[in-house]
Amino acid sequence: MRIELNSAPPATFPRAAVSRPTSTEAAPPQDSVCLSGANPAEVSSGPAKHSASGLAVRAGTVALAVAAGITGLSGLAQAMTPVLASPPQAPLASQVRVVEASTAGVNLFSLAQTPAVSSASPASQAVPLALLASQQAQPAKAGTTQKVPDSVKQLTPEFFKQLGDIGYNYNKIPKGQFVLTFDDGPNPKVTPKILDTLKEHKIQGAVFFVTGANAQRYPDLLKRIVAEGHVLGNHTWSHPDLTKVSQATVLSELKKTDAAVDKVLGYDYPLKLVRPPYGATNKSVLGTLHDKYGGKSVVWQVDSLDWRVQSDLRQGKKTTPLTDRIVSGVKAMDKKGNGGVILMHDIHSNTAKDLDKVLDTLEAKGYKMISILDVGKPASK
Repeated sequence: MRIELNSAPPATFPRAAVSRPTSTEAAPPQDSVCLSGANPAEVSSGPAKHSASGLAVRAGTVALAVAAGITGLSGLAQAMTPVLASPPQAPLASQVRVVEASTAGVNLFSLAQTPAVSSASPASQAVPLALLASQQAQPAKAGTTQKVPDSVKQLTPEFFKQLGDIGYNYNKIPKGQFVLTFDDGPNPKVTPKILDTLKEHKIQGAVFFVTGANAQRYPDLLKRIVAEGHVLGNHTWSHPDLTKVSQATVLSELKKTDAAVDKVLGYDYPLKLVRPPYGATNKSVLGTLHDKYGGKSVVWQVDSLDWRVQSDLRQGKKTTPLTDRIVSGVKAMDKKGNGGVILMHDIHSNTAKDLDKVLDTLEAKGYKMISILDVGKPASK
């Protein structure tokens, strides 16, 4: 005789949807006892005629089966109590994907395809498997595995205090020395070429004033900029004229970009160098930038007007080459007795194309490209 309990199938962990028997399922075969509230006709089986002793034996068997079934269900319920009492977990398959991304050398993909626990397997065997997936799926905290480059460690409160705001008449950079800066990137077609050229000329400490939107869109480029010894600056999230928006918007634009950079790098990057879009500032903007964001405003002394060169070339117009524009600007700073900050953009292809010639020309004339981190320090001999 075979006993069937028409209840939920053996449970798997994490909890899965419980399947229910349907009308298409086969009826219990003869010589079996169904304990799901079936009608008396389904309970009777075997020959049509039964002796009184046979019926008594049959009744005793049923009673034993019921007792055994209740005992088994009670044990299963006890085994499941710790799991069922816990908060619902995310589907195991989604947890496994996180584990694969954060656990080196451990392949837990098979957990997503774990078969249901058979009726012969103790339910407790499935619990450690579910707990393992849940525990290992926790993402690592930001910064716990990321190495902070030495150049970033130099961006201290003391450095920013010493630097101050870099305005249009800034005079802390010695004559003949210039800091390169690039706005609006990173850009996948332009920024890599600029980085390659800077590396060829052994230049570090250029400042890339990134927009939050592009920093989020091109995380690998952002990481490369930092890894190659350059400095990141905040160019807002969406490039608005900060003099035409509210203080709340100014702060939001800066903080949103800051958060995007931190998320990409995996640690708290001191994104305190701020270049207001279009160089547009006023007392209100500077007040928000200083007091509420804790940043320093950085504009420029030499404007390459590379955007105009790009526009003229696109329209087929005659234009002054980028190299000539920059050389003219640094010579003007010579007359003032100071060096300065050169403005370019790493979104214009012509800038990337001409940068090597620009640097060759400046170096040949005795100009030196320095790191923003060296501004204010004694000149090296």
